Amino acid sequence: MSALSAVTRFCERVTFVFLAVLTAAILLQLLLRNVFDYGHPGIEEIARASHVSLVFLAIPQLFRNGKHIRIDLVVNALPPRVARVLEAFAALATAVFCGFFLYGDYLFMIRNGNVASPALEIPNYLFFAGAYIGIGLLLLTAAERFVILLAGSRSGGAA
Repeated sequence: MSALSAVTRFCERVTFVFLAVLTAAILLQLLLRNVFDYGHPGIEEIARASHVSLVFLAIPQLFRNGKHIRIDLVVNALPPRVARVLEAFAALATAVFCGFFLYGDYLFMIRNGNVASPALEIPNYLFFAGAYIGIGLLLLTAAERFVILLAGSRSGGAA
């Protein structure tokens, strides 16, 4: 198992913690509002931050395992070599998208990284850290997949 694979597996396990926190926060908010007629905006912020981290930290492992959302109707109808080239292009496009995403968010964080959330005063750079880590790992995973597919198409072997 490569180091990148180990890191994405670890992130997948961390997503279960965020799922538990998200569920607990929502249930607590429901209980407080419906039983005690009291709501706390900080609980909603915890749920939102957990949701963001849950989604983005899961993406690299889902991509690695081919479990991400994909439309493979065309790919399945193509000859294997052409399908491999198309899959390599998709992996490269994913990596390029991740680069643009990270660069755009870098520019955003230069100006707004220290802006705090209203209730808990969590700075943006911390609130969205799971998203940046997840997209960074997706970039590496997509680049790795591109290299594997490219090497497979050059050697004529399956990827």
